[in-house]
Amino acid sequence: MALVARHYVVPCPGEPKADLALLKRIEAALAPFIGRANFGVEAMIFRNVSEIEGEGLDPEILSAGGDLVVPLIWVNVTFDPEWLAAETFGSVEREFNLRLVDEIG
Repeated sequence: MALVARHYVVPCPGEPKADLALLKRIEAALAPFIGRANFGVEAMIFRNVSEIEGEGLDPEILSAGGDLVVPLIWVNVTFDPEWLAAETFGSVEREFNLRLVDEIG
């Protein structure tokens, strides 16, 4: 079973309470998929490049060739493509304007 990991970013409002509220809304929107087809989600708020690097992520990848704007929310969605098509959660991508910056697998 080969899993696919998709990495997304979305800019934060820039106010800690609003940033956290947006993160929680994204997690809640993806929650119904958890447990299906080896679907997993990890999401974090990064306020600066040091925090991104501290998690072992490459800021260059998260910038997707453009300017890296922080604070941002990073979302990692991992799933088995034999059981769940990426398009299944496309509505969440559109609702929150999640920008795909990397896909592994």
